Amino acid sequence: MLGIRLLSLLVLATALVGAGLAPGAALAAGPDFSLSASPPSVDLSAGQSAGTTVTVTPSGGFTAGVTLSVSGLPAGVTATLIPAPSGTSTFVRLSASSSVSSSVSTITVTGTGGGVTHTLGVQLTVAGFVSDFAIAVNPTSLTVSPGASVTSTITATRQSTLTTLPTFSASGLPAGVTATFSPAATVTVTGMLSGIRATATISLTVTGGGSTGGTGGVTVTPAIASASPWFIEEDVQLANPTPLTALWVTIVVQRTTGVSFSGQFNTVGGQVTQGSTSTATTITYQFTLASGQTLGASSRWTFAAQASGTGTFHPTAGDTLTVTYTTGGATFTQSAHYPMVDPAP
Repeated sequence: MLGIRLLSLLVLATALVGAGLAPGAALAAGPDFSLSASPPSVDLSAGQSAGTTVTVTPSGGFTAGVTLSVSGLPAGVTATLIPAPSGTSTFVRLSASSSVSSSVSTITVTGTGGGVTHTLGVQLTVAGFVSDFAIAVNPTSLTVSPGASVTSTITATRQSTLTTLPTFSASGLPAGVTATFSPAATVTVTGMLSGIRATATISLTVTGGGSTGGTGGVTVTPAIASASPWFIEEDVQLANPTPLTALWVTIVVQRTTGVSFSGQFNTVGGQVTQGSTSTATTITYQFTLASGQTLGASSRWTFAAQASGTGTFHPTAGDTLTVTYTTGGATFTQSAHYPMVDPAP
């Protein structure tokens, strides 16, 4: 038996030498491929779409086609695969329903071809649906005499599919003054100053319970003016029915393959200063209303971020905007992702 094993080893060594390999040399790796995602993580909001580009990199003479699939999606999220014309990459578009719940998970992209299978994990963060409303107070200041009562009316405006009535509370009241709320959402401030005959001017701070936010009546709309693989323009369209005394607009564009800064502009003019910064992963465009300036009411102001490309599709749904502004003495912030624009077939 020992003689047979020695003979087998001798035959194997002879075969390796005959093939040009020294005994003990490693055999060359066979045809294979690898998967990569850019970006490696995706942020997704309710009712929106975003995605990542998955690239297949062959090695060892691999020439077979690779079929991709996606699994592990949370409830309310769907995936659509959009192959690039080059055939080496695929855009995985993720879409969330308007009622999706918040979650953080890892979805799995599986590639199969030529008898080889590989998987790739992509982190998915979902920001779920949140009801919202805006509140306004008129008047915003009250003067009350001892033993008297004054009123201020609170108006709540629904901004989404809010189905429950908000609750209200008042803070910042001076000693001896109380605030009560009636079912009609009217606040009554009653002065009880223990016989001290003086008047006091107070500011009433009102907060809404059960939800957060409000827009102050300002509408912020993300718009794609151009989604060409050679030139990209992403706009913020702002409509303000009342003047703004402060304004900051920020647009962040992903630096996907070939994307670089090209320019920016706004329709306000000299009241707004603008600038940009770039990193290896993003381009940030900033627009600021100069100190002491007031932006008049308008049905549309446009703030535009421009970038150039090299022919590769840019997933606009990964880009974001943030607008912070002050109107009527209150400051608000609105944020959003840009809509997804599919590449041309």
